[in-house]
Amino acid sequence: MSIGERLREERKRLDLNLSQFAVIGKVTPQSQSRYEKDERTPDANYLNKISQAVDTYYIVNGTRITPQPTLPRGHSAILLCKNLYASAGFGVINQDDDWDKLIIPDDLLWNIAKVKPSDHLRIIVVEGHSMSPEYKNGDLILVDASVKDFIGTGIYIFKKNDTEVYVKKIQQMIDGKLNITSLNKEYDSYAIDSATDIKLEVLAKVICAWKYEFT
Repeated sequence: MSIGERLREERKRLDLNLSQFAVIGKVTPQSQSRYEKDERTPDANYLNKISQAVDTYYIVNGTRITPQPTLPRGHSAILLCKNLYASAGFGVINQDDDWDKLIIPDDLLWNIAKVKPSDHLRIIVVEGHSMSPEYKNGDLILVDASVKDFIGTGIYIFKKNDTEVYVKKIQQMIDGKLNITSLNKEYDSYAIDSATDIKLEVLAKVICAWKYEFT
């Protein structure tokens, strides 16, 4: 096998696509593709960066020296679904479980969101304008999917009537009802009593908007 073929083999061993592996090597997906097609030879700087994830000696020489981890040291995988929408408007029905996997350095995760790596982190898409200006239509948001109940005032992803998925601010009122609020003042707030009105199921709690671009 050639250098490019072994590089592709190592990337697939980690179950990463071109864009995801390019993040580790600090190159564009186009450059990663050229390396794997043997159209370009990986330089020392690139090989040094990917050495945290793969056996670069094997890639260059064809001989393995040590077993490799499934993730690079100091990195975590976060599930992303650009086809899963949490509505900041009138609700959407989610029928897509096509999750992708983003690889991000742990220190960058801390700098962006002030959270530590967790298997419960997810990135989903906001649809609609009712949570503007904090969360705009098409924005990615980082959420904690381990939160399955209302735990105090905050921004939540919740399902209403078993089908409609929303992102809204939820606050408990004195009478025990939940006040559902949009950050956009053009949208009205409303109160619900989950015990008698409608079925409300918390899916996750929003941590922050996701601003980091994986390019």
